[in-house]
Amino acid sequence: MGQIKQYSCKCGYEKRVFAGGGLFGCNVKHIAKFFPEEVVQFQKEREEGRVKSYIMENELFSCSTCQEIMELPVFSYKRKDGYTCRFQKNCPDCGGAVSVQEDEENPACPKCGLRMRYEVLGDWD
Repeated sequence: MGQIKQYSCKCGYEKRVFAGGGLFGCNVKHIAKFFPEEVVQFQKEREEGRVKSYIMENELFSCSTCQEIMELPVFSYKRKDGYTCRFQKNCPDCGGAVSVQEDEENPACPKCGLRMRYEVLGDWD
């Protein structure tokens, strides 16, 4: 189950995101809607018995071009040899590269750089 988070900064910037994963996080047909090419390779490795676990969840990213934070789906699977395959998309607005926000508890504001705070508004599935 994911969380609905409201991020806010002292500069006035605010953003609501749907973090984490829902019921479809392990549904391969649903994952293929976001990562069609990647799922083809995943299915091949899965059929060959090399996949240990997999999931798709929303993670927090920032786009320096758009100066926004956003949630984006990330598909990852761990192989039995210990290697993790991880796939993410570019910014849905400008198509540019995004940076993962390592500190989801206090991410940097994309407008001013200060640390933002958040509150959990609820859960989503």
